[in-house]
Amino acid sequence: MGLGLFIAKTLLERSGADLTFTNGTAPPGALVEVSWPRAAIAVTEADTAAGLGENRPFSG
Repeated sequence: MGLGLFIAKTLLERSGADLTFTNGTAPPGALVEVSWPRAAIAVTEADTAAGLGENRPFSG
């Protein structure tokens, strides 16, 4: 599978994604489908109500 594919697959699955691996015929090669259930990525009203707080000035 390769280390890069393993790491990507692990991170995607931890975010709630479903992965499907198949062999393509036209064009030939590997096909990967990644999908997330709406519940895994939906923003709720509670998420938006809290906000992130005030912006602080940048002092560089």
